[in-house]
Amino acid sequence: MQVPARTAIVAAVVAALAACDRSPATTPTAPTAPNDPASITRVVVVSPPTLAPGATTQLGLNAVYSDGTTRDVTGAATFTGGPRDVIAISPTGAVTALKLGDAAVTGNQGSAARELVVVPDGTFRVVGRVIEEGTSGLPIGGARVEAEGGPVDITDLDGRYRLYGVPGGARLRISKPGYTPREVALAILGHHIENLALAVDGPRLDFAGQYQLTIDAAAECRSQLPENSRTRRYPAAVTQVGRDLRVVFTGARFAPHSGGEGEDFWVNGQVTDPGNVVELRLTETGSCESSEMLVEKVEQGYLEIGGVIELRPGGAGLVGTLRGLFQLIANRQCQGLEIAALGSCRSSSHRVTLTR
Repeated sequence: MQVPARTAIVAAVVAALAACDRSPATTPTAPTAPNDPASITRVVVVSPPTLAPGATTQLGLNAVYSDGTTRDVTGAATFTGGPRDVIAISPTGAVTALKLGDAAVTGNQGSAARELVVVPDGTFRVVGRVIEEGTSGLPIGGARVEAEGGPVDITDLDGRYRLYGVPGGARLRISKPGYTPREVALAILGHHIENLALAVDGPRLDFAGQYQLTIDAAAECRSQLPENSRTRRYPAAVTQVGRDLRVVFTGARFAPHSGGEGEDFWVNGQVTDPGNVVELRLTETGSCESSEMLVEKVEQGYLEIGGVIELRPGGAGLVGTLRGLFQLIANRQCQGLEIAALGSCRSSSHRVTLTR
């Protein structure tokens, strides 16, 4: 049978479409995204650790990027630093050392400060603390620390010292009256921390025991204080661990804390020179939060005693002076009233005794 021409054409089209359905499917390709630009994660000041007095150096600034690369951005940086008496620095990063000491320099864009130590070429900075041997870190203030052929420093109240310009093979000499002098040989190639301990020279006196504390206002205070407030007597118990002392007073109505009155009052102290001087510090602030100012409730109001007590062995106990304040007030700050002073006297010769 003969197929009409129209029917043959339709069949050819259907066959072609079927052939297309059997061909593999293809997925359109997504456009390639451009790489995200790397961002700065930190910037670092490029500086030598040491600069000799009178010398000049040029600082640099490097930016570190998130992709791990580093770029020199010194040309776009602004630099600052100080202290001004130790270094002089220009905004472009030229640094001149002026005198021995510690300085810090920084660049813009949030860089961390970089330390710069000013010492002569071939020498170093040595810092540390001087403590008492056999203790848990009791500081020794007023000790002399000297580098052989180099600088000298005296320790502060926390026992800290700083030496600038120490040769790498120098010997340190440490001394203070009441302690055995000591020498330490250094072998250093850079800035160094050297903590030192001194032994007490001979036995330290033990002041622990039961005493009576007597405080007499100085003679010049007689016209400024009522007669019954010029002399105070308290039983006192002294405990001692190494150089550290604690003295607990009883026998009166004390007000060491906010608005409250207690049966005892305590103060810490130290034997500042082994076996010789006992030092007790009473604050001279009358705030209710202070527990280190002696405040006694008396008939007229409150008697405040503050200052530094220094005592030396003498007779049956210790004898010395209070450099500070005797003050009689009608009320205390914690009562929300205006303080009314009924009598006040400051002197360096209030007499103090601790008698066994």
